[in-house]
Amino acid sequence: MENSLLLAGALKENNVPFELHLFTHGGHGSSTCTNEVNTPNKHNNAWLPLCMGWLGETLDFTL
Repeated sequence: MENSLLLAGALKENNVPFELHLFTHGGHGSSTCTNEVNTPNKHNNAWLPLCMGWLGETLDFTL
């Protein structure tokens, strides 16, 4: 988490758009947090649609 906060601080300082979501459960490398990748986590799997939405808005594209 500390490195993510440092990166967010640097991005903010340099006026680079970003989103940061911190989740209280789960470890590093959870992938998509689904049964298919053996890391199911109903709460943390929210990061994927959040990321896709942000990238779509920021880069003006959709999948």
